[in-house]
Amino acid sequence: MNTYRIQENLPVDQWEDFLSQQPFAPFLQSAHMEKLHQELHDKTWRIAVMQNDQCVGVCFATLVTARRGWYLYIPYGPVIVPEHMDSLPQLMEYLKEFARKERADLIRCSPFVENTPENQDRFAALGFQKAPMHVLAEHLWLLDLVQDEESLLRGMRKTMRNLIKRAEKDGVTISTSQNPEDIEKFIKVHKETASRHGFTPYTNSYFRAQAKAFLPHDLGMLYFAHFEGKIISAAFIMYYGDSGSYHHGASLSEYNKIPASYLLQWQAIQEAKRRGKRIYNFWGIVPESQYQSRFLKRAHPWIGLSKFKTGFGGREYLLLHCQDLPLTKKYYLTRAIETLRKMKRGY
Repeated sequence: MNTYRIQENLPVDQWEDFLSQQPFAPFLQSAHMEKLHQELHDKTWRIAVMQNDQCVGVCFATLVTARRGWYLYIPYGPVIVPEHMDSLPQLMEYLKEFARKERADLIRCSPFVENTPENQDRFAALGFQKAPMHVLAEHLWLLDLVQDEESLLRGMRKTMRNLIKRAEKDGVTISTSQNPEDIEKFIKVHKETASRHGFTPYTNSYFRAQAKAFLPHDLGMLYFAHFEGKIISAAFIMYYGDSGSYHHGASLSEYNKIPASYLLQWQAIQEAKRRGKRIYNFWGIVPESQYQSRFLKRAHPWIGLSKFKTGFGGREYLLLHCQDLPLTKKYYLTRAIETLRKMKRGY
């Protein structure tokens, strides 16, 4: 049986070296996320699983103080080397003490592990249960970059290739920036997008903190599509570990007939390939089985965006559903409130 110890505040270089070498290394577990949340004045913890002096797992967590209940949240983590997953019970016992000291009602994690019976059983054995709602994307759409650009183009829908060419013909140009101050240009376009689709976006403070934490370290890029001297589409792409990730996107509805976003995505994919990334992660999609709401007689609002992402070619990768570990009786009130919210939203 393996023996482990838990270590807080592992040196950043050692943390990043470990995480960046893992398959599908999630940037949301990066040590740079600590800087992001410090900007937002959130409480955070970086906890490593060690075997002797070797890091075999990392867990970045933050305290969420929602009115419906406080919880210790682990975004796309913990990340543990598969052969050392037997350390998970010890790590969770350690996290329970943290959570109780912070008066948290639950531990919530969105593990970046495949949704298999083995992984379901592993978390259930520790007392976890499926959360009422997902927090991060769980139905991912991944594009394999270990192929040449001609193969990538052939793998797209024909209409996608035509729209990329049309955008160029229409005079759309793409610029990029790693200047954190340019996040204001993105925020301006994103505000209109959120209003149009009626969703609750990340706060402007979050966008600014993310730009400040990642862009100066060459771990992300802002993309802007210009048409007739105006920014009509924008994206915040992350380049971390073996992946490029389409994390945030925005566009202006008045220019929806100009296929700027298609050209923007293609250039972001090309950049990921130039950087030697293995995967381009389009982030979340809506599976066809969920196109129609189970609770309300209406279509899911993200069908169009999902068709846009899948049109570039690729495959679905299903993550384990968000997991909750109850710590107090108040958790069940939190669960009831979130269940009602899910039914109200219709998806």
